[in-house]
Amino acid sequence: MASLRGRRGILAASTLLLLFLGLIYAYSVVLAPMKELWGWSVSQMTLVFALSIGMFTLGGVAGARMSGRWGTRATFMAAGVLLAAGFVGCSVADGPLAFPITCLCYCALCALGIGLAYDVLIAAVTEWFPDRCGLAQGICLMGFGIGGFLLGPAVSWVYGVVEWRVVLRVLGAAFLCMLWAASAVVVEPAGAGAGAADEGGADGGPLVADRRFRLLYLWLFLVCGAGMAVTGLGRELPASLGADAVTAAFVIGFVNVGSGLGRLVGGGLADRFGAPATIRATSAAMVASILALLGSLGAGSLPMQAVALLACGFSWGVAVIMMTYVCAKVWGAAAMAKNLAAVNTYSIFASLAGSFGAGLLAQATSFSVALGTVCALCVVGVAVGRPLGAAVEGRDGSREAGAVGAGDLVGRLDG
Repeated sequence: MASLRGRRGILAASTLLLLFLGLIYAYSVVLAPMKELWGWSVSQMTLVFALSIGMFTLGGVAGARMSGRWGTRATFMAAGVLLAAGFVGCSVADGPLAFPITCLCYCALCALGIGLAYDVLIAAVTEWFPDRCGLAQGICLMGFGIGGFLLGPAVSWVYGVVEWRVVLRVLGAAFLCMLWAASAVVVEPAGAGAGAADEGGADGGPLVADRRFRLLYLWLFLVCGAGMAVTGLGRELPASLGADAVTAAFVIGFVNVGSGLGRLVGGGLADRFGAPATIRATSAAMVASILALLGSLGAGSLPMQAVALLACGFSWGVAVIMMTYVCAKVWGAAAMAKNLAAVNTYSIFASLAGSFGAGLLAQATSFSVALGTVCALCVVGVAVGRPLGAAVEGRDGSREAGAVGAGDLVGRLDG
């Protein structure tokens, strides 16, 4: 048993840690002083986010393998070292090499460290809550989604009173301490991972051959790619309507609030209404939110933009929790770390096409053109969502032996 007795203690510790790790989504706030100092463009900033998500995803793949070979403690400690080195490295960036140094330190080291910790935390929580998988994952991922909203404005305010290089060094030291502490607290239950080799898709090959995997991968690319596009544009969206630095950080943070709420309730929605209905509603809601965001630009309304960002984040959050929900339901919890890492590689392509692509379009044309393109891709996501839902429920005959039924996920949180 872990030093925090009881699985609810594990869930609380994991959620708190993921809240701080969710700072990855507030990148436009964290790096704002560097952007202003060296005049980085919108496309450069969205490239930073795209590279960060790509390395975060690779970190998840590496985390699954590291934890399987050397255990969760070593993985957490490695993540702490990477984050500390990344933030300290960013703090010494200067001159013409500032941007490549930031890409190396923030995008590679910090994001890789977050990915290592994220995958291990989600896998551990899934192992502890096989009877209430959707709810437990939702609570845990809520912290990750809402972290940017809570920490972004705080970091922006601190930048006003403390030199930004000092703030980055303090963040590095704080993450090192938190992750090293987590290595002694967040552990998998006894016997975790037993039978993982028997789960379909545990090593990626059979998983890729599964039609459900391919549909899920495409749907996540289209729907979550929209969320990444909006997050990638970041504080530039409210700033284009005249918001100052702190207000812009607050308004764009509504994406993270919505994402946290979506992750919290998404699993419960799937448990109550079924995966097909939840997937269809999420796809439609993302289209509606992007249209509302376009409307806010036309009306020049910050309140309308905040509501649209909240809705966009909520849809994105539900889509993310559906990824973990489907992985657990269809392929089982025993191989969760490897399967989740494989599915989550969609983020690499979604961040490049969504975040960086939207940034290039916005810089070359306008925010409206970029968001209109994103909306068109979301409409395709609506079309993909219908066969995905049917495949997850097995109505197309794709259900395989060994898949976990919905009833296996329902139970008492404190049972």
